[in-house]
Amino acid sequence: METTQPSPLAPPIPDVTDLQQPAPQKKHIYSSKAFMIFFGILLVTLCTAGAIGYMKLVNNQDILAPQKTAQTALPTMPPLASQGLKSYQNTSNKFELPYPETLKIKEATYGLGITNVELRAPETSETQTPDYQMLTFPKAMGKLIQQDFDEYYAMPDNTEKILKNEETGTADRFVKIRNRTIGNQRAFDFITTASPPDPNELAEIGVYIETGGNIVIISTGEENKAKFEAMLANFKYPL
Repeated sequence: METTQPSPLAPPIPDVTDLQQPAPQKKHIYSSKAFMIFFGILLVTLCTAGAIGYMKLVNNQDILAPQKTAQTALPTMPPLASQGLKSYQNTSNKFELPYPETLKIKEATYGLGITNVELRAPETSETQTPDYQMLTFPKAMGKLIQQDFDEYYAMPDNTEKILKNEETGTADRFVKIRNRTIGNQRAFDFITTASPPDPNELAEIGVYIETGGNIVIISTGEENKAKFEAMLANFKYPL
């Protein structure tokens, strides 16, 4: 791992205005590249001996026990309807995420607690990068595929990781920005850009959220920061 100290990003300020405006249709980094590589690894794990290791980890209650730390909570927000938001509820994992009411939602489940959710504006086709993307998976599963939440959470702010795609020969720059609390749960922000930078690609921002024995990753384009924070301010766990 290569570690650098880029300039810290200022904490985002929620802005609930103009929530219904669609994001520009440009290519985002994390959901189109690293996110889907990670998602593919998760699915492969279901069909390999790694699933056996996963079941052993699930039986270890120390791994699944949620850990609490004191973090600054998000401010209380107005009712969802007044913000132009609807509510997505994941009853299996007991969390709720509001989203702009103009977006179309597509959910797919893959067994062993893995759920993938894509949110698109009406003009965003199925062949384009979703405006927002969410992946839920067991925390123990993440430990098998180098997505250990506790390891990332323990990293210093602004720690950089280069994610390489061996098939395409490209690389992305993943930066863990800061730890925070979302819905009273441990979480951390990240930002991903091309490495080296590509002027035709937008940065991807997102969060990892610990929800009991599961991890929720939510990502979007950096231009959606204000809308994204309005959604996260109303994230709930447990239902």
